[in-house]
Amino acid sequence: LLAQAMKAHAPDVIHAHWPYEFAKAALDSGRPVLVTAHDAPITVIRIMLGSRAVLVRIVRIFLAINVMRRARCLTAVAPYVADEITRWLRPRVPFTIVPNGISQSLFLDELPPRARPGLTCMAILSGDFYGLKNGPGLVKAFAWAARRAPGTRLVVYGNGCEATGKAAAWA
Repeated sequence: LLAQAMKAHAPDVIHAHWPYEFAKAALDSGRPVLVTAHDAPITVIRIMLGSRAVLVRIVRIFLAINVMRRARCLTAVAPYVADEITRWLRPRVPFTIVPNGISQSLFLDELPPRARPGLTCMAILSGDFYGLKNGPGLVKAFAWAARRAPGTRLVVYGNGCEATGKAAAWA
């Protein structure tokens, strides 16, 4: 149904942000598709071994293999993601790395704190604050960044992220 809807709307390009079921539907639509990999499927399955979600991840690996063999335009958010997918899933075309938009100067300790720009960080935590998306790790990383870039803000959306939710209580 997704592929039919995409085909019916005939967009110039479809950007599938994960190489799984939605990317497969986009490729099935016959429209031009850019697939962006945001995770490394083999690493994710290693993390999830022993959980109930491991079966879903196994199915997703097979979906990703199908997508990687068919996709003609690929991007990844980090070199390690592209390297792992290339090693294990054998895409037919190389990846272009398009990192998330954070200035590298934020991570250079030799710059004085006042010289670093402030920025707004936004995150969506699907599922539980303490779950796989690692809400406490996000808050700790933000605290580190905020010390180095005064004026930096964190905006978080998702389960438990309301003003009186688990995230605020933990922070």
